Amino acid sequence: MFVLAPLILLVAGLVWGLTGTNRARQAPPPAPAIPVVTLPPAVPSTINDVSSAGLDAHIQAKMKVAHVPGLAAGVVHDGEVVWAKGFGWADIARRRPVTPDTGFMLASISKTFIATAVMQQVEAGNLSLSADVGAYLPFPVRNPRHPDDPITLYQLLTHTSSVRDHDPVWDDLYTYGHDSAMSLDSFLEGYLTPGGILWNARDYSRFAPGRKYDYSNVGADLAAYVVEAATGVPFDQYCATHVFAPLGMNTTSYKLEGLDRGALAMPYRYVSGSGKYRAYGHYSYPDYPCGQARTSVSQLGRFLASYTSGGTYHGVRLLKPATVAEILRPQIGALYPGQGLIWYREKVGGPKVLGHQGGDSGVCTFMFFDQKTGDGAIVLTNSDVSTWKQWYAVEDVFAKLIAEAPRL
Repeated sequence: MFVLAPLILLVAGLVWGLTGTNRARQAPPPAPAIPVVTLPPAVPSTINDVSSAGLDAHIQAKMKVAHVPGLAAGVVHDGEVVWAKGFGWADIARRRPVTPDTGFMLASISKTFIATAVMQQVEAGNLSLSADVGAYLPFPVRNPRHPDDPITLYQLLTHTSSVRDHDPVWDDLYTYGHDSAMSLDSFLEGYLTPGGILWNARDYSRFAPGRKYDYSNVGADLAAYVVEAATGVPFDQYCATHVFAPLGMNTTSYKLEGLDRGALAMPYRYVSGSGKYRAYGHYSYPDYPCGQARTSVSQLGRFLASYTSGGTYHGVRLLKPATVAEILRPQIGALYPGQGLIWYREKVGGPKVLGHQGGDSGVCTFMFFDQKTGDGAIVLTNSDVSTWKQWYAVEDVFAKLIAEAPRL
């Protein structure tokens, strides 16, 4: 993509009819359009339901502007998930409302799990951010234009590796209704190795590694695979054991297999001007680490709370405080001043906050926190956002939640 902040990269996404700064493609929706007549009442969690009617009304009004049928919102304050609520429909056809326990696809928020897993292995002494990733992999990874320059984990986590997203390659790789049959390593070897089954010369930048910021989904996938190669454990299983289970995120998963489809939000596309939505169906792709995690706002709130509390949630430590500080610290100066290790600092509707946004087919998500106050908010939706007006409406929900956090 371009040497611009993730928020500015949204321009390209909107031009292409996409959401956010993430996967630059969208598969055609396979289902007929379904009208939405009325929205169900908001569904609170048992965490804390002290929100005012005004906050509910604000969120529901913004949903109409953004044309999202379902939304889940959560707030973290003082290291706790203090409020979570569901709005609208998780499944329009089945009239199933969103609750705080509804599972949403996260899109690029999934990358924050990659940073966590990598840094756990750095803490354990099994990985080094400065080492050539080829030392951990069963296949070589070098930019053919710069064969003498190693690609490092640090570069992968800061989007400076010179590994680029070659968007058309994804068009035929969506799988509907089940997980992709292509393994992560097969995808990466085929994509990154000259002459591989997915190879294209545009898979690498003309710039040498470390010289240019270029947001890269495949680069993040490669960082995840380094964890898999170093530990001998498939990346989804590694996260299930070392990231999700310790926080009690027991219905969080990178894979569709094993998830209750009846508890997931169906992703939709709004048919402009019709008042109707088309369902994409639940889908997957082989390079799943960068965007395919699914979880609820209640469970994702625990993960965010661990970062607002220096790596610990309810006495369970995911990372050391110094490691969390390193992840969140600006890393690459003028190349992109807000970029940390996957996490980035961005102005989202108000103060500058730290976290990640996500967008994919039928998905628009926000997860950020204010480092000064420790207050954080999460917004998960199940529809495309294809115009600035729609995107700002979802952003306004996040901004309102951050502002109200001390009172919830």
